[in-house]
Amino acid sequence: MRKPACILLIAFYLTAARLQAAVAPHIGFAYPAGGLPGTTFSVTIGGQYLKVFAGIHVSGLSVTARQTDYLRIYDQREIGRIRRTKETLDVRMSEEKDATTRQQIQRMLEQVDQEMQQVLAISDDAVDKSIGLATHHADARIDVKLPMNGTYYIRLDDAQGKGGADVSYRMTLAQEKPDVQLRLVPASLRIPKEGSVVATVHALRTGGFSDEITVSLTGAPSGLELRQNVIPAGATKASIVIAATPQAKDGLYHLQLEGTASCGGHPLHRPVVPAEDMMQAFFYRHLVSSQQLLVQVAPPDPVTVTLLPPDDGIYGVRAGSSIRIRSQVTWRDDSRRGIKLALVAPPEWLTLITERIQPRGGDIILNISSNAEVGDTATVLLNGTLRMPKDASSPDYNPIAKWMNNTDIEFAIGAIPVTIIE
Repeated sequence: MRKPACILLIAFYLTAARLQAAVAPHIGFAYPAGGLPGTTFSVTIGGQYLKVFAGIHVSGLSVTARQTDYLRIYDQREIGRIRRTKETLDVRMSEEKDATTRQQIQRMLEQVDQEMQQVLAISDDAVDKSIGLATHHADARIDVKLPMNGTYYIRLDDAQGKGGADVSYRMTLAQEKPDVQLRLVPASLRIPKEGSVVATVHALRTGGFSDEITVSLTGAPSGLELRQNVIPAGATKASIVIAATPQAKDGLYHLQLEGTASCGGHPLHRPVVPAEDMMQAFFYRHLVSSQQLLVQVAPPDPVTVTLLPPDDGIYGVRAGSSIRIRSQVTWRDDSRRGIKLALVAPPEWLTLITERIQPRGGDIILNISSNAEVGDTATVLLNGTLRMPKDASSPDYNPIAKWMNNTDIEFAIGAIPVTIIE
């Protein structure tokens, strides 16, 4: 068995004005660790904070070494320093009148530009919302357009200190294709017959995909239909309305939805995956996929509130004004009473003024804050709450505390799409 003739001890001579214990330069690995007698081979040496290369010292008889390449990548702090320097020099150049001083500043700008050209992009822990409950988004991702032909280097650092020649990583380098993944929240819905429910579709866009997406039902039972089923161009989520017509039959159904868009002149079809919006550790939110979308078609609610929208279905309004929506109420029995109103998760610039409507209906007023900006859009769900008395034959009827014999019935009234115009 042939053995290496010597052990290599290779060191960098480093110069630095200030060295702190926490950022002391050090060599992390040398690979390979040796070689056979009479051979010439390359050794790769890496580490951290090796900012200046001064030379190589090798211990061992008849062993020589020379530098063939040196590559140093700036960290995020150094990139920020270079950018701030450039901004300062740009301001000085715009204000300086003296020609000689302008030439000096120009030379400094050229040096800074050369430094900036060394690093095109830096990334760490790219968040991927499609992976459910995983909190360790450890995969880095860089989207960059290479400025010219030539040799480019990609440096990978392991933040957990596990880097080295005995650790393998998988890297994909390719021109990414525009694409999208769709998630529908929540994964189970209850729709009263002759009523509707609102769900949210999240569009997880990648590769610069920004086109409009149309959501449709595939193989749905008779009586179920989609209304307001478009995710606007560039939007990352939108509300859709699933309605049950009088022809819908009571029961539990498995629904499937599909998103369709045009991508580069070609049709793009993607399944809409049901999911739940879950919180983890009181802070992080995750879209956790479910196996199927369950929809229950239930008996009709005791009351139906119908909104009378504008002809195009969208309420275009200016900042600092209000929206007045006409409503009609249809009762299925004689228990006519007031209906309490509430908006579900409205944006900060939208406020519900009308808290209750009368048994026959009436105008519903929404206020638009002056802080709203042109182009702001939102689709909010308007819910209603009806307080109904319990029947005396009900098992939980209290004959003594009769004021407790009421139950609140919550139901969806409809979705209100709003856009801020000039």
